[in-house]
Amino acid sequence: MDVSNMMSPHFSFGEMTATVHENYIQENRLLARNFLVNGMALCNLLERVRAYLNVPIFISSAFRCADLNAAVGGAAHSQHCLFQAADTTYAGYTLVDAYNKIAHNDIGIEFGQLIYEFGSWIHISIPDPLNYPGVTMQLLKADSVAGETVYTPITGMLA
Repeated sequence: MDVSNMMSPHFSFGEMTATVHENYIQENRLLARNFLVNGMALCNLLERVRAYLNVPIFISSAFRCADLNAAVGGAAHSQHCLFQAADTTYAGYTLVDAYNKIAHNDIGIEFGQLIYEFGSWIHISIPDPLNYPGVTMQLLKADSVAGETVYTPITGMLA
């Protein structure tokens, strides 16, 4: 798939496989082709969220091959490696407001995880009952504590 090819009306293969780590870009894009079905499902989820919020979504990281994932310190079993997750920000919304609106949407948008990460982006993934059983509509906050990532479940609204 050419990097300019659209995976959905608003998301291209290029942006879904982009990285600032240029030495991994070719490998990342080559290996992403093995997970296009997942990538299309992720883009479908992002399109639903975009329509619900009625604003553009910016992707800082979506598919990550294993080498890139290790280089950025991603979790060993990250859904990014299966093209099932994206790190996002939202035009016109604070991260807290976007997180709360997506987390408590009233139109049936189902996700695997929604993680408010380090106050810098929102990780959103598709449900995958085969590889991640029981991980549906999971709300978390990720913080760095003494150099380690700590995940805290969120109940109610994120403050």
